Amino acid sequence: AAGGAGPARRRSAGRFGEIAWAGWVWGALALVGTIPALAAIAARRPRFGFACARAVGRTVFRLAGVRLTVEGAEHLPQGGACVMASNHTSYLDGLVLAAALPRPVRFVAKAELRDYPLARWFLDGLGTLYVDRFDVARSVAHAGGLSGALHAGEGILIFAEGTLHRMPGLLPFQTGGFMAAVEAEAAVVPVILRGTRSLMRDGTWFPRRVPIHVRIGPPISPPPASEPDPNVVGESDGRERSRWSRAVQLRDAARAWMLAHCGEPDLANRNPLRDLIERRTGTGT
Repeated sequence: AAGGAGPARRRSAGRFGEIAWAGWVWGALALVGTIPALAAIAARRPRFGFACARAVGRTVFRLAGVRLTVEGAEHLPQGGACVMASNHTSYLDGLVLAAALPRPVRFVAKAELRDYPLARWFLDGLGTLYVDRFDVARSVAHAGGLSGALHAGEGILIFAEGTLHRMPGLLPFQTGGFMAAVEAEAAVVPVILRGTRSLMRDGTWFPRRVPIHVRIGPPISPPPASEPDPNVVGESDGRERSRWSRAVQLRDAARAWMLAHCGEPDLANRNPLRDLIERRTGTGT
């Protein structure tokens, strides 16, 4: 008993320190973030909202002692349309990216977040674009909204996996954001987050102190358009087939770069988003 008392005390002290630090993080976020969040909600101007989120993120990470490093910022276009495609590993990914990116972007989020009033008000203040993951017709309409933002010369940021997962690894990518890039002839800039999965894992709101690294890759332009397939009936069908093929090539090129730099295994055969859709729609076998 005497021999085990020392390690037990050290474990208790370590656990107390973790709880105290987590409480400090959430307290700092509430203290620093409340007024900027209310200002973003009231203003409803995407650039101003992003500036507020950036200031909050950088301040909170500094107060929490979380080291945030950014590599490859020179690859990000300073203006004009582009699609930033990031992996998704934590609930705090949006705040990390707001703090790290040197230019304003409009985030793309799942439409279910609009069911929560506080989240909806804040995301609307940021100018967030929504995509429906379960209704095909609405998903197509939302994809048109992404293209419209790109045609207006804005930058958008997508979490290409469409969801996050507790298990380390890069999931299959959804194609909608890459289709919007093809339609607007906008480059895709791949972004890798490392450390955020440990900072706050899926299924928990308990943060842990780890360094965070954001790596921005070189822009990837959409492949050149090919001639419509003569075997496809109708000129519009041929154009649609060509756009889809280009979007798939663009998606695969971005995923290849991200897989090479994320430091996690390839989970191409695991698709929790598909499983979730099948459970929601009752189409599973």
